[in-house]
Amino acid sequence: MTGKARRVETETTRLVRPTADEAERLRGLCRAWLYRPDPAVVRETLAEALGRADKAVYACRADGRLVAAAVVRRTGDGTAELEGIAVRREFRRRGVGRALIRAVWKAEALSGLAAETDDDAVGFYRRCGFAVEPFTRRFPDGTAVRYRCLLLAPPES
Repeated sequence: MTGKARRVETETTRLVRPTADEAERLRGLCRAWLYRPDPAVVRETLAEALGRADKAVYACRADGRLVAAAVVRRTGDGTAELEGIAVRREFRRRGVGRALIRAVWKAEALSGLAAETDDDAVGFYRRCGFAVEPFTRRFPDGTAVRYRCLLLAPPES
């Protein structure tokens, strides 16, 4: 495809009890943002996000299909941490991720949203208006450059 990808009309809702089909699609999206995406960790991560009062799972649909999801953890005083966000590959660079962040911002009545990411996604956060600061994180298998991201106003359309 040449030029800009066509924007997609989306609808974002908070998921409380996903259907079996939604749960399967959520697991697929969740695997994209987890450091160790084995099936047990994916199931545990989603069950925790759906079951805790301080967390919320948001699903973004296009043409009735689940195409993106985000997990947020409320940290207090109108702030939250974006624990994970993923967009199906064929819907990337079409405004879906930005629309999802905007919808979360509005639904949670946020004044600040924090996230942590890697080299693969830091450009997305910058394009959404996050301030970005690199740091080094130690993992069991070595160290990696990570990025702290902070958003203080909702992303523009």
